[in-house]
Amino acid sequence: MSVEVDEHTVYEPDALVRCGALLPPGAVKLSDPLIVVEVLSSSTSARDASIKPDDDFRLPSVQHYLIVGTENRTIIHHQRGTDSIALTRIVREGPILLEPPGITLADCFPPGAA
Repeated sequence: MSVEVDEHTVYEPDALVRCGALLPPGAVKLSDPLIVVEVLSSSTSARDASIKPDDDFRLPSVQHYLIVGTENRTIIHHQRGTDSIALTRIVREGPILLEPPGITLADCFPPGAA
């Protein structure tokens, strides 16, 4: 599924969560994701960590933007705050509460796991 930020900006995140009415059959784009997830790779890391979060937070529906770093086993969690401020935290262990919509991600990188 692609995320359409505006008529000139469309991204294909690695994963997303959307709540609401069902999309029409055959839909390939949406403009109201709640959670956007990008898994870093060497070819996309700069764009995924800088340009995309800024663009995606232009959509009022986006509440969380997660950047998953598999090499360093971290998740950078950008969360919509108040007054156009995004709160950012780096998570290395433990669960992540995504509110809204009320989803808890279990410990994504538990100690001792490879």
